[in-house]
Amino acid sequence: MAFSTGGVFLAGRKKWQLKILPLIYLAIFYCFWKWSLGPEFAAITIPFILLYVSVFFAFLIKQKTIIVKYFGQLLFWIVFFLTLKNSITSIYARHNDPRTKVAKYILENVPQNTTLGFSAVSTEYSWTEHSWRYPQINLENYRLINFLEKPDLLIVSSRDIKEITPALESEKLKPGYIWDEQYKDEWYRYIPPSPEVFYFYDKLLNDKKSPYYLIKEFKYHPYLHRASDLYPEISIYQLKTSSLKIY
Repeated sequence: MAFSTGGVFLAGRKKWQLKILPLIYLAIFYCFWKWSLGPEFAAITIPFILLYVSVFFAFLIKQKTIIVKYFGQLLFWIVFFLTLKNSITSIYARHNDPRTKVAKYILENVPQNTTLGFSAVSTEYSWTEHSWRYPQINLENYRLINFLEKPDLLIVSSRDIKEITPALESEKLKPGYIWDEQYKDEWYRYIPPSPEVFYFYDKLLNDKKSPYYLIKEFKYHPYLHRASDLYPEISIYQLKTSSLKIY
């Protein structure tokens, strides 16, 4: 952001007000999202930032002072190789994304008409509110039901587990699985999970009490560890009382 800011003012004096508009857009964008801004949303702003970063680098490289000139070249190559690394990682991740692997696994191993349920942390907003967190499955071949209605297979995103696990251990969760209203702003659209949802996950994460058992986990590659929010792990659970047979 610092390099792009410099690039704005180095892009030429004429009509500099127009050149600063993208920077104003970026500022508004980041202020709007605040702490909720994840890498998946910030990615769309990268072209704007790099546009002005390139202007800043060009300015440094054209300088007659040797130290400034070589410093600009050094910064350029650092940014270039970091961008190249991230591009290669993204290409690799596309074919090794846990969500892609789950979709393929279900297509090849799960019989048609099996009831499926996607995890969620709210009864008000289902998994479709953030469908990118889950595998894209052809639901014409399966019966989709609410995760609380005991589907044969339960598909759980690590994003949901990361949200619900600390909440279950928090003092803000009162007896009867009721979340303290004073802290409802910690949840999406200020709607905390219902007691039914808290109870469901409390049992699911306890092997002895859970009506499900884990049949398979799909993890992201260790190289993608820092991007785990972009590439959530997916776990598949089967209902213990289900007669479903996985191929």
